Amino acid sequence: MKYIFFLFFLINTQVFFSQFDEPLILKNIALDMVKDSKSCVLSTVSINGEISSRIMDPHLPNDDFIVFLVTNPLSRKVKEIKNNPNVTLLFQNESGYVSLNGKASFVLDQSKKNIFWKDDWTPYYYDKKEALVLKVKPKMIEVINQTKNIKGDPINWAPAKIKF
Repeated sequence: MKYIFFLFFLINTQVFFSQFDEPLILKNIALDMVKDSKSCVLSTVSINGEISSRIMDPHLPNDDFIVFLVTNPLSRKVKEIKNNPNVTLLFQNESGYVSLNGKASFVLDQSKKNIFWKDDWTPYYYDKKEALVLKVKPKMIEVINQTKNIKGDPINWAPAKIKF
């Protein structure tokens, strides 16, 4: 009986991992999920070392997973990012989620801000010069997608990962 259980476990584990041997497939699934999300949660580390999260309106202009966000330069998140640029963006849709761990930086050059500006931000920032654009460059993404049968490791539930 032990051998049957072990064989069953081995086959299921191989089926799970074999479908994502090609990182491009997982990247494309994750990219579709991110583009499908209307918002994301940005988590930063506070000055006291606590996690601080808020809903943001992301802009993903290319397929490289570099995400741009806009904020008030006097906001709490700006101080937190200056202190610790490691951030997490969480995107969700009805199929699952994509968690993007990355490093945030500030886009200060006005011509670059104009390039990465999302028109939906304009009603909230009448003057682009008064807004601060954040750039999040990914280090790793994690993906769970029930529709595509990406459920994570059957033992420890660790999601499928791609490192950049």
